[in-house]
Amino acid sequence: MNSEVQQENKKYLDLLNTGRNLVFKYGIKRVTVEEICEKSNVSKVTFYKYFHNKDELVMKILEDWVDQGIKEFLEIRDETIPFMEKIAKFIQLNLSLTHNYSHEFIEEIMGSNENLKHFFDQASRKSLELVMDFFSEAQKEGLFRKSVPPEFYIYLIEHFGQMMNDEKLKTMIPNPHERYQELINFFFFGFNECDKTMEA
Repeated sequence: MNSEVQQENKKYLDLLNTGRNLVFKYGIKRVTVEEICEKSNVSKVTFYKYFHNKDELVMKILEDWVDQGIKEFLEIRDETIPFMEKIAKFIQLNLSLTHNYSHEFIEEIMGSNENLKHFFDQASRKSLELVMDFFSEAQKEGLFRKSVPPEFYIYLIEHFGQMMNDEKLKTMIPNPHERYQELINFFFFGFNECDKTMEA
């Protein structure tokens, strides 16, 4: 790879990394193309060479985010540990990830920006298929109720965003991190006291 190509690749990665850090911290609406370019020390001309607009950059960020989540899911799935320890690790992974993002970012990808929500839902489908396979295997081993079709677990997961954005639930639990934690714990454990061990 010659130096010119390396430099162009570095500019692309700088834009991507800076954009990721900014939208995770401040949310998507508050971050501008100008701010991304300024903080990454890359011109707007170069930005538009790689991305048509800010939403396209954000979509790339979300796609990478989903891919990273799948990678970490597979690593936990393949560990030689008891099933419930894997579940605990999945929950801890999700909780630790959400604590790295601003309230604004979580709210936007969970529903307030319909275009990005649709894109994120589409990008998440491959991870949902892996989760369904995981639940199916757990049922075969007698770890989940066999009377519940795996599709039901996927249905609940797919409607997670709607629950996160339910106005009544927002009133009860205003903090989206706490709201996410309570939904995840209830999803796996109902009202069982063991949810206290899942707190991040």
